[in-house]
Amino acid sequence: MRGHAQVGTGLLRNELYAGRLVWNRRRWLKNPATGRRVARQNGEQARIVENVPELRIIEPELWDRVQARLAAAARPQAPRQPAIGDAPDHLWHYRRAPTLLSGKVVCAACGGPFVTTGKDYMACKAMAKQGTCANQVRVRRSRLEAQVLEALGRDLMTPEDTAVFVAEFTAEWNRLQGGIAAEVESKRRELEAIGRKLEGLIEAIADGLRAPGLQALRRGNQGEKARRSG
Repeated sequence: MRGHAQVGTGLLRNELYAGRLVWNRRRWLKNPATGRRVARQNGEQARIVENVPELRIIEPELWDRVQARLAAAARPQAPRQPAIGDAPDHLWHYRRAPTLLSGKVVCAACGGPFVTTGKDYMACKAMAKQGTCANQVRVRRSRLEAQVLEALGRDLMTPEDTAVFVAEFTAEWNRLQGGIAAEVESKRRELEAIGRKLEGLIEAIADGLRAPGLQALRRGNQGEKARRSG
C-alpha cells in the first residue's frame, strides 16, 4: 500500500489521486554482466508533471498530510535502549540500516535479489514475498559476510587485482557515460530537426500569403467588405 517513495508506487503515493500525472520517472539500462534490463530513476528535473484536476479524488490538504506522515515514518530511528523490566524491542519497531551485502546477493534459481528475512538471515525475495521462486534456501547473513570479507582480503586485495578492478570499473563507467552522452546528443539532434521543420513551415506559410493569387483574393475580400460596410 505504501509503495516506494523514490519510484512513486503504491496506493498512498499515487499522485494521480491528487490530480497530477507524472511522466518519465525512470529509464532502463542493460546490465553488461547479466544482460538484464535495469531500471534507473530519473531526477526531478527530468520528470514531466501535468495537472489533471478532473481526475483528482483526494483533496490537497489530505494528500499533504498523508505524504508528511509517510516521510516521517521513513526516517531511520535508532533502536531504543530497553529499561530494566521492559520487554525486548521487536525488529519492526525501528528501521535497520542497510547491511554489507544489501542488493549484492542474487538467487541462483531466478536471478532475483536476496533480502533480509530475519534478524540474521537472507532469502530469495521472489520466494519470501511472492512465492514465485522454488529456492527456499535461507542463508545466515553474518556467516556469508565473513566469507566474503575473507575472500576479498585473501584474493582481491593484491596490487595486480586492484589495478585490474580500477581499469575495468573506469572502462565501464566511461561506457555508461558515453551512452548517456549519445542519448543526449540524439535528443538534441531531434530538437534541431523539429526546429528546422517549424522554420520551413513558417516560411511556406509566409510565401503562400505573398503569392499573387492570395493577394488578389485578399484585396477582393477587403473591397467587398468595404462595399457592404458602406
